[in-house]
Amino acid sequence: SVKAELVTPAMSHPDCGVLDIHVDYMHNPQGKTNSNNNKDDSLAPTIASLLLPHLVDPKQLCVVPHHFVWKLHLDVMVLASNGGSLLD
Repeated sequence: SVKAELVTPAMSHPDCGVLDIHVDYMHNPQGKTNSNNNKDDSLAPTIASLLLPHLVDPKQLCVVPHHFVWKLHLDVMVLASNGGSLLD
């Protein structure tokens, strides 16, 4: 899912919006989660670095420089990994 909110930009990038990615894993049919406790903290930054240049230009998320930018929250649900690399 995607959620957007207006936020104050970072002082280091006053004309750039923010993309926040959260990765979660679906429960298996027995109600158990996979061995990584239903999340992979290293996967979200990797997905962000791979997708962000192709999804949106952070400068296009600027509404009013130094005052308001869009912050996009992207929730990614992994349905199945079957032990393989999720990036493949």
